[in-house]
Amino acid sequence: RDESKEEAKAERGCSLVREGLARVGAHARYMVSHGTLQFLLATPVALSPALLDDSRVRLSESGVDVAMGVGTAANAVGKMVNGVAIDGVGAASFATGALAAATCAMATFSATSSRGALLCSFVVLQFAASGGWLIGCRVIHDGFPKREWACCFSLLSAASRFCSMLSKLGLGALQARLRWHEIGALAA
Repeated sequence: RDESKEEAKAERGCSLVREGLARVGAHARYMVSHGTLQFLLATPVALSPALLDDSRVRLSESGVDVAMGVGTAANAVGKMVNGVAIDGVGAASFATGALAAATCAMATFSATSSRGALLCSFVVLQFAASGGWLIGCRVIHDGFPKREWACCFSLLSAASRFCSMLSKLGLGALQARLRWHEIGALAA
């Protein structure tokens, strides 16, 4: 009898561990893609001082301001367009496409000194990254009971800010050792 109680207790423990791992996996489904998009998006922003110092690029501070403004507009348009796209193709398919587009844009960004190509790649990064939150929203909506949504959105928000902060700190630290092209290539 004591043996069966111990077996039942052990099974409950295993069940809790399995449930916990499943929850971590469910959260990871949106946090990894969102965090990666945040990192890719943070790269050009963190590298902007190095871009200003690169004589080949001939970028001015007002040029950076224009790029940030155009990028913000691309992010806003992306929120509208990408929401519809995620509903149409699903979060996983959209995440794959957004990550591929952002990676290609980052590779282009790191390989060029053309202001036009830098701007275009930044716009693509902003557009693709705008779907990060939307991926999380769709996964939360489809994969979690409504009573857990507040906690899920809190996790998404905290993870978003944490990834953004760590990305910028890490990328800033790399600038002491590597040129901006090399950092961009590593990011891609």
